[in-house]
Amino acid sequence: MRQGAATTAANLTGGVFAAGVPQTNLLTALKAITNGGFRITVDGRETLPRGLNFAAATTLTQCGAIIAAAMQGATAVWNAGAGEFVFTSNTTGATSTISFCTAIGAPYGDVAATCLLRTADGGTLTQGTQAFGAQWVPCDGRLFQPNMPMTQTPHAGTSLGNGRDYVRNVGRHGGGWPTRRGSVGKVRIPYDPTRTWYVSISDHNGEANLSNPPTVMNPPAGVR
Repeated sequence: MRQGAATTAANLTGGVFAAGVPQTNLLTALKAITNGGFRITVDGRETLPRGLNFAAATTLTQCGAIIAAAMQGATAVWNAGAGEFVFTSNTTGATSTISFCTAIGAPYGDVAATCLLRTADGGTLTQGTQAFGAQWVPCDGRLFQPNMPMTQTPHAGTSLGNGRDYVRNVGRHGGGWPTRRGSVGKVRIPYDPTRTWYVSISDHNGEANLSNPPTVMNPPAGVR
């Protein structure tokens, strides 16, 4: 069992501007741009946000909002804590992609260079990722190949260290009762009400086959 990875969106994180003079100079440089623009490719589609006018901006957060208003397929914000601009695709998954920015050229001011959004400006790209494939199922208490519903009662009292504890905590299986050397019947997937944990019910093809695999009648060493 392992925790399910979330499906994520692609991100472009620009170069860092330190607090103080670097950020003050950045704001001054942006305020001087009254017809800015840049190129960016989001989810395989190139767009050209342009006509950006930062003259009335008084904060870098406002500059981020001006850029965001001109974006297509992505959001843009100024991350004050980290001192950088962050662009995020509106989609998630393996097809969520984003590129660095480049200049459009005259007559547009170069927002890509000013905001450190180019390849050589110290920024990073993080492309979207997909959650686990179909072999992972939510831990919602379902039975794997059940043949009858299960009943479950919370454990109470003193643990006896035998099959009865298993029945109380997991529930009786439709195929039979637990035995001293194993469980006969079906398997109930653990329950997770938030569905943030996942269980695989298929073979992991990356596992190595054991030369002498344990069996019910031949358990691993030290197991009784």
